This record gives sequence, C-alpha cells and structure tokens, in this order.
Amino acid sequence: MVDIKERIQDIDQESVAQNIGRPARFVGRGIMFFIKLVFLLAGVGLVVLAGIFGWNVYKSGTGSYLGKHGIFEIEKTGAIEQAGIGVKDVWNTIWHPEQSSLVRKNSWESDIEENKDNLNLGVKITSFQSARDAYESSVSDKKVRIDTYGRIEANSLKEKTILNIACELEDYNGPVLVTPSSAMFEVYRDKLSYSIPRCSFKDGIENNDRVTIPKRAKLIVDYDFITRATSRFYYMDKITYDNLFENGRDPFTEYNVNDPFLKSDRTIKSEATYGPINLGIGNTATQPFIADDQTEYFFNIGLKREVSEGNLKKLNHLKLIMPREIEIIKENCDDFEYYGQEDNFNIYMLKQEKLAEANKDCSESALKNTALTRDDCIKNYKDELVYLCDFKIKESSQGVLSYALVRAEADYNYEVQRSVLIDILSKT
Repeated sequence: MVDIKERIQDIDQESVAQNIGRPARFVGRGIMFFIKLVFLLAGVGLVVLAGIFGWNVYKSGTGSYLGKHGIFEIEKTGAIEQAGIGVKDVWNTIWHPEQSSLVRKNSWESDIEENKDNLNLGVKITSFQSARDAYESSVSDKKVRIDTYGRIEANSLKEKTILNIACELEDYNGPVLVTPSSAMFEVYRDKLSYSIPRCSFKDGIENNDRVTIPKRAKLIVDYDFITRATSRFYYMDKITYDNLFENGRDPFTEYNVNDPFLKSDRTIKSEATYGPINLGIGNTATQPFIADDQTEYFFNIGLKREVSEGNLKKLNHLKLIMPREIEIIKENCDDFEYYGQEDNFNIYMLKQEKLAEANKDCSESALKNTALTRDDCIKNYKDELVYLCDFKIKESSQGVLSYALVRAEADYNYEVQRSVLIDILSKT
C-alpha cells in the first residue's frame, strides 16, 4: 500500500522540477531566436551594402575600370594581399569605389610604392683601394705585382642579377687576375649582398722616369637592371568637361578624387621604382583629358641618371604598356612602334634605331680616334634620354570621370666605376 504522504512529496518534487525547467527552455529558445535574427539581419545588410556599392560604382563611373583593370587584375595577380586590406578599405570600397585602394592597387603599382624609397636597390662600389701606398718598378727579370681590392653592395628588383666585375690599370697590358675567379657575382631579389673583389696586375708597371709616377686603377662593375614607372591619365567626355568648367567647378573636387600625385596645377606626377636610372612618364597638360576623336595630347618618356656614380651602358629595351582606352597616334610617335598585346594592353617598344643611338659605345678605346672624350660621350648620349608620343583618348560614357594607368619599363645595363691612383717608384 502506497503511503499517501510519500506520494504527495513525490508530486511536489515533480512540480518543482517542471517549474525549474520551464525558464531554462525559455532562455534556450530565446538564444536560438536571437542567433537566427542576427544571421537574418546580416544577410539583409549584405544585400543592402551590395546595392549601395553597385549604385556608387554606377554613379562614379568605376564600373568599366573594375571590369577591365580592377577586380580581374587583382584576382589574377594576388594584389589584394599586397594592398593591406582593412576595415577602412572595405568601407571605402562600398561607399567610394572610385577611391578605394582595393580598386586602385595592382601588382605593378604596389611594386613601385614598396620600392620607391629603397635606397639599397642597385649596385654601389663603397670602397676601392690599393694594398700598398706605392710599388717598386717592374724590371725585365723581376715583376712587381700590384694588388687592389674593393667592396661592392648590391640589391635588385630582378629574381637574379649577375654582376660582371673587371679591373683595369693605366698603361698596363699584362694578365689581370680577379678574385673570385669567376669575376661574376650573383644578386637575388630583395636580398642585400656584399662582395669584396681583389684585382691583381701580375706584371706590374715599369717606370723608366727619374720620378715617381701615378697610375690610375679602376674597378668596373656592370649589371642588368629594370626600372618601372606608372602614371594615371584621368579623362572624361567633352560635354561634362565643358559644363563643369563653364560653371567654375573642378572635376577632381566634384568627383571627390584624392590622388597624392595630383598637383595644384592639375598635372599628374608619375611614380617609379628606385634605381640607377630614373624613369618618368611626363605630361604638361592639365587633367582630366577630353575623351573624343578630335583632341590630341602628347606625353614623354624620360630616362635620367639618378645616382652620382656610373652611367647607362646599354638600353636593352624601353617598353610602354598602354590601356586600350588610349590611342597612340602613329604618325606623331616616331620613337616607338607597336609590338603586340599583353593581358588586354597594347605594347609599344622603342625602335631599334633609337636603341642604337642610346647604345653608342663611350669606351675610351672606341673614342680613341674621335674628338669626343668619354665624359662628353656619356653626357651627350647617356645621361638623359627623352622620347615623345602623341595620343588621344577614346570616347567615354557621359558624366563619368575615369582614369587609365599608363606603365613603362626600362631594361638596361648599368656600369659603375671607381678608381684609385697608385704610385710607381722610379727604378733608378
């Protein structure tokens, strides 16, 4: 027989358990509802932001740029990782797609920006000296070896650069030993390297004068290098252009363009990687350009020695990479010729006759029977090279401010020398 008191206690305990469980189930259901609500709101938010982004792309005229140069290029080159994406970048992409670093960055621009102030790029002979202050004169049966040594510092944009090392001594015609024996030194991308070459002139110099005579020894290094440059060409249709200026409105202010290379006179400064040769894309016309079939402009490509030591030895090629929006006017572009297409860009190369002019041999041996000195030859043919081209920009959508990225690449051989005077004592 069941005790009534025990049964009442059991019923009371079950009621308490049920009353305790009800709030817990209510809290659990509330949490699940909140999670579902968060996901729902996030999905709606993404749809709204995508709509805002699409509208701003359409309004700013960035759509055509994104399609041709932006997202495709970024995905292909992996430039998103190089662009340093943060919350600010994403926010700017949504609200101001024409200004966003995600749109405007690409691998070429990043390369230039990362290396423009890298003063270690290139090759420097930091020291070159003789092992002794003076050497005795060599005689027929006793050769007095002359030893020199130097220090080279090098860093390159190329994956691998070969430095060719040579040594010369004034009025010396005997064998020269360069150590390391290969007389070549390998430099790898973004890795600062050092070399301490030794130059030995085994037969020495014979001095038949009654006084000590100085002779000049040279350490010569030549190497291949690449310098790249970019410049933005802003453009818009003529109707919009005229309407803005008739009302005293600046297009760059009107379209909220904040470009660090836009100067106060509305010209654009190009940017280049640091190296022994400065490569520039110049244009003196104010921007934006008018995009139509009638208006023509010109730009120049200039190469100028950037460092105090050395000189251009050989220009291997000078390449222009032009967006298809920009049309080169062939009859007014005598320096370049069409080469082909790469990744939807038109490629123009400096003509062979222009390369031949830039590659004039300025060595002392080549100029021996001419009126030119080596320094004059370098100054006239190597120190500064300028090439011109006319262009026009194809018609664009009305009410849109766009820009095309013009790129240039110079592949060349650069020579660096350093000398030291060595005293040769009289043998009498």
